[in-house]
Amino acid sequence: PLAAGTKQNYETARRLHLPASFEARQVATITPPAIDALYRGLEPTVTAHALDRLNALLSGAFRRAVRAGRIELNPCRDALLPAPDEPDTRTPETDEARTLLDACDTISVSFGLYARVVAQTGARPGEVVALQRGDVVDDSVTIERAASRVKGAVIIGPTKTGKRGIRRLAIGPVLAKRIQMHIDEQDAELARLGAAASSELWLFTDDYRRPWYPSTPSRWWREARDAAGITDIRLYDLRHYVATELFAGGFDDQTTMRRLGHTNPSMGSKRYATNRPARDRLAAEHLEAQLEGE
Repeated sequence: PLAAGTKQNYETARRLHLPASFEARQVATITPPAIDALYRGLEPTVTAHALDRLNALLSGAFRRAVRAGRIELNPCRDALLPAPDEPDTRTPETDEARTLLDACDTISVSFGLYARVVAQTGARPGEVVALQRGDVVDDSVTIERAASRVKGAVIIGPTKTGKRGIRRLAIGPVLAKRIQMHIDEQDAELARLGAAASSELWLFTDDYRRPWYPSTPSRWWREARDAAGITDIRLYDLRHYVATELFAGGFDDQTTMRRLGHTNPSMGSKRYATNRPARDRLAAEHLEAQLEGE
C-alpha cells in the first residue's frame, strides 16, 4: 500500500495538474503521443518535479489497466519528461554537520538526539519521527514506519518503499548511550505521572499519546541553522551527508543505499545484493567517528 503522504501527493497532482478534458478520455484512446502532448502543454506552468509526480500517478493507473486487459501497453512508459529541477541546496561538510547538531542541542536535548539519529542512520526525517522505544535494541535501530501529516493529522504508515523499506540499522555506541539516557528520562517522567512504560511508546513525543508532528522537527531545524549561521542546509540534507560520507569512506553502494532505505540502489550495485550486517556496523562507527569528532 502507498504511504499516506504519497497518496496525498498523487491526489494533489491529479487535482492541480490533470485537465478535466484529459480525465474524460477513454483509456484506450490515450497513446504515448497524447501523454507527451499533455506534458508539453503543462511544462510552461508546472515544475519538473510536479510533472514527475503526475507521470507516476498516470503510470500507476495505466499499469493497472494493462493488468486488467483494458490496454496492451502503458503509454507513460516512454514519456518524454523535462530534466529534473536542480535543488537549491547542498550537502554539509562534516564540520558544518557537527556545528548544526550542536545548535540542535540548544533547541532541546530531545531534538538534538533526533537530529543525530537522522545524521547517523540516514533515515528519512518522518521515519525517525515514527520511531517507538521498542525499535531501539542495544546498538541497533529498526526503521519500519513513517509519520506524515495529512489534513492536519499525524498519520503513521509504512515507509516510502513499503515493506521493502524496513531495515535494521547499526548505531554507534555514543548514539546508543544517548538514546538510552533519553529513554531513562522518559521512564522517570512516566513514573512521576503514574503511567506505565511500554515499548510501543513514541521515542520523540511531547505527551506520549502521539509522536511529534512531522513539520515540528523541520521548524526547529530552521531555528538551529539560523542560530548556527548555516542557512542553506535542510534537515533532509543530513541524508545526503550520510550518502556522501559513506561513499567517500569507501563503502559500497548496497551498504550505503540500504542504510538510506533505497530498495533499488543502481544497476552496478546488484553484485552487493546480500545484506552484510558487519559492513553496516562499520558504516555506523564511521559516521559516528566523523560527527563526534573522534
